[in-house]
Amino acid sequence: MKKIGISYGIWIMTLLLFKWFFNEAYALLSGIFIIFPIGIMFLWTLALLVIGMIWGIKKKKDYKWKAAIPLVVWSITVIVCIFTSFQLPKAMIENQIYKSKRLEAIKEMKDKHLKEDGYGNVTLPKSLSRSSSDGNAYIYEMDSKKTIVGFWCFRGLLDSGYSSIVYSSLDTALNKDDIKAERIEKLVPLDSHWYYVSAE
Repeated sequence: MKKIGISYGIWIMTLLLFKWFFNEAYALLSGIFIIFPIGIMFLWTLALLVIGMIWGIKKKKDYKWKAAIPLVVWSITVIVCIFTSFQLPKAMIENQIYKSKRLEAIKEMKDKHLKEDGYGNVTLPKSLSRSSSDGNAYIYEMDSKKTIVGFWCFRGLLDSGYSSIVYSSLDTALNKDDIKAERIEKLVPLDSHWYYVSAE
């Protein structure tokens, strides 16, 4: 019981950490290569399902109903990971952690020390790169009247969706027209002037 408990415990922690840091892994592995760690996690999960079933059958007489515990734990963990999104809770936590860095980056953009590439994309210096999952920011609008800048939480390949933390200097609530983005799924206020935005 102890060995299988340790095995499941390590698996649960690894799976939850992988889901929590998925955005960073996706950016680090340049998108398409994320298939390799996903494949490893899938095979590991499948292997533990088989091990749990075999162990439960063998230990049914000794542990009775307790022999089903590994399968119950496996099922609950998989359901939580499939149907629970960590994106918004993580964005709320990271907004507090990286807020000062993001404000510093915005100031650098206003002062023209950081320049966009003509399409709104800004490559952040190493000292500020942690404020965005892929080390880049996006300028929606920046002039004397208003500043709207996004920091990526997740940036899919091509047109596969994204999520970001968006700063708006406006005193009124940010809306879809302000960021000129289509297919917005969520636009959630996080703090004064800060918003979580996700698109399909």
